[in-house]
Amino acid sequence: MVDRHRGDTPGAWHHVVNRGVARRTVIEGSRDAAEFLACVQRVVEEGLLEVHAYSLMGTHYHLLVRSPRGELARAMMLVQNRYSRWFNRGRRRDGPLWRGRFLSKLVRSNAYWRVLVRYIDQNAVMAKIVAAPDQYQLGSAWHYSRKQVGPPWLHRAVIEQVVRTHVGKADYAPSDYVAVFGAPLSRSAHWMIERSGRDLADVEATLVHLVSAAPQDVRSWMQRKARLADGSPIVGVGMIDPGVLLSFLAVSEREEPEWFIRPRRHRKPGWRALRCALLHQLCGCTVEDSALRTGIGPSTAEDLNN
Repeated sequence: MVDRHRGDTPGAWHHVVNRGVARRTVIEGSRDAAEFLACVQRVVEEGLLEVHAYSLMGTHYHLLVRSPRGELARAMMLVQNRYSRWFNRGRRRDGPLWRGRFLSKLVRSNAYWRVLVRYIDQNAVMAKIVAAPDQYQLGSAWHYSRKQVGPPWLHRAVIEQVVRTHVGKADYAPSDYVAVFGAPLSRSAHWMIERSGRDLADVEATLVHLVSAAPQDVRSWMQRKARLADGSPIVGVGMIDPGVLLSFLAVSEREEPEWFIRPRRHRKPGWRALRCALLHQLCGCTVEDSALRTGIGPSTAEDLNN
């Protein structure tokens, strides 16, 4: 039975990512990269997937895809299973290669779509492999920023149209791709995409088998309860970079350092409690995350949140 829990409807856009089990290297060289992309090409030719942007890293991959028929789950199962068999056979290896099925984030807005293209392109830069996205040969930016057409399975029309519209030209020029998508992401934007992926991973790991067949309202309720039990935000994901929040609070704290909540009995240091509360509510941090960022113990952080 096809799994629809990922919002996989015909025509939907997704950010797809997966990494090796125990963070194992899954792309060890050019032959591995070529084989993985050959597996991607097969599902594209079978009409199961459109690939618009990608980046292959040593331990993981990123894809920006459109699901023409709403069969993302089947397409990625085929890609990963075919590649795993090839990888294991060539190394006389046995056992799982990926840490799980795969993670997917539904792309709901044009603004997020554009940021996502830049995020995927910037992966190799963030890993300090190259200085700019167009220098990384295992990413789609390499092809978009050059005159050659690139692999036939890479659907270039949408991104090229966005570039042409942005610069106001009738014809696509590779140099314009760098001008439109080449700028680095802000630290906050990068953190937000990383965080949304992590929250999705938590939900996938704990709820997928139980809620995939449940009505949407029931599924949403179960997710909120599970996140509450884990000490995570009740609804949604973090909206502010923790570093930005803590820097802002530090300025205010210097103006009035001696602030306590309940000053007469069981008093709590006000700024510490506020940091923990806002990290939890606005940044999507768990109790453990809040404790680590504020330099206190988890039990203290949990007490300050109550």
